[in-house]
Amino acid sequence: LLTLHSRVIYSTTTQEPEQEKLLRRDKILHHTEIVMFEDELADNGSSKLLVKCRVMPTFILILMRHYLRVDKVMIRVQETRLYCEEDWDYFLRDVTVREASFNELKTFADFGFV
Repeated sequence: LLTLHSRVIYSTTTQEPEQEKLLRRDKILHHTEIVMFEDELADNGSSKLLVKCRVMPTFILILMRHYLRVDKVMIRVQETRLYCEEDWDYFLRDVTVREASFNELKTFADFGFV
């Protein structure tokens, strides 16, 4: 039995999307934004999973973002970006996680950074 997963090859790379292409004002062929999940956490915060897709003439960019806020505890944002140019047979994947406790954010606010 051959599954899609068995044909996917993962490897580490230093290759990145060309910033020039991402910043160019090319025509957007297709754009969509879908909220996959959203919850108010029983009035104790917020959790939201969002997927955005942008198709351009020379590339496709997909963003999946999970935002989590637990009131007076912490905030976390996890993002996964998939990028593929028109003549590639592979995607670049970038994952970022940012997290801060309520106390860390309060410290920034106390110094006037918020």
